[in-house]
Amino acid sequence: MRELFCYDSRQRRKMSAEDLRNLFLLQFSPIGSNAREKEEATAMHWFTYLHDCEDGLLPVTLGEIMSFATGASEIPPAGFEDDLSVSFNDDSMFPLASTCSLTLALPSKYKDYEDFKEAMNTALLGAHGFGKY
Repeated sequence: MRELFCYDSRQRRKMSAEDLRNLFLLQFSPIGSNAREKEEATAMHWFTYLHDCEDGLLPVTLGEIMSFATGASEIPPAGFEDDLSVSFNDDSMFPLASTCSLTLALPSKYKDYEDFKEAMNTALLGAHGFGKY
């Protein structure tokens, strides 16, 4: 009975890049639009970034990405009440997050993964919210 009603943090499994990839719904522009091609390239950068985080190749963790986007450093045991989404922003150099609406806006201006990665690292490591000072 205890297992049914009480969450034991020792039993949680490690968050994976695939977990985050599946958790965030990508909000693309319509097929054929001018923005769609850049958004698809940015989505590939996003997936690569998540896997690089998981593999320890970056100074950022998956938990820090979650915290930046949602305010929670891990996926709650019962999940999130609302869907998480990724939108694309061609006007910003850095990712933007709305923790209230659970939306992460990725910069879609970077053609090169290295530039995208640098922008993501700068934003995530420089975020001073949710307990970071």
